[in-house]
Amino acid sequence: MKKSFDVALAKQLEKRRRKEEIALEKQYEDATEDYIVAIYFFEQYHSPRCWLTANVANEVYLELKIKSETARLGAVKEQILIRNLGLGWEDANHPWLAVGHTYNLEELLGHLLEVVIPMSSIRDIPLEPPMNVPKMPAIKKLGMISELATDQEKISDDKLVALKENGWDEKRMREERGEGDGWAEKQHLLAPKMNKLKGFRIEMTFENTAQDGSQCLAWYQGTIEKILNAKI
Repeated sequence: MKKSFDVALAKQLEKRRRKEEIALEKQYEDATEDYIVAIYFFEQYHSPRCWLTANVANEVYLELKIKSETARLGAVKEQILIRNLGLGWEDANHPWLAVGHTYNLEELLGHLLEVVIPMSSIRDIPLEPPMNVPKMPAIKKLGMISELATDQEKISDDKLVALKENGWDEKRMREERGEGDGWAEKQHLLAPKMNKLKGFRIEMTFENTAQDGSQCLAWYQGTIEKILNAKI
């Protein structure tokens, strides 16, 4: 009976362990997707897309008025998410909705100008995007650390490194397939004036025929030398 009980208990523990492993792997998959999103917002902070000062924010905001209310709302939300998801500043977050209330454009803009933008002057800018991944719990140590705990901590660190590499690789492969464009996401929201385009570096995509006869896209970079047909 004891042997039978030990076998049944071992099977139960193995099933439980496997169930926890599957749940953990799912968490790492979700964390990879979150990390890719964080990469885009992190890169936007270090690009012309980001409104680093209140003066720049007001200037771009006013010029976006000629487009639409939706464009301005999307731009303000993006600036908040750049700090919240791209830099990992949780206190930069602001809900879009509340019970019985939808925050309007003025409320979100006020939060951006008064709370979010000033954060950059009082805290360090992270050197890489944040990672929302499961970690080993912090527990008090009594005596020597067991080899099992050491191994689990090493596995956790290795998974973090692998997750970073997978995130960057997946982002690159998606862009090669035409799913997203990191350069476009980092561009200024406002197009430059026609009379100031000379000297600008641009990138355009062209459809080419591969060696096997299939159609593929290729990006080419260049610099504007002169304007041939400018609309006034």
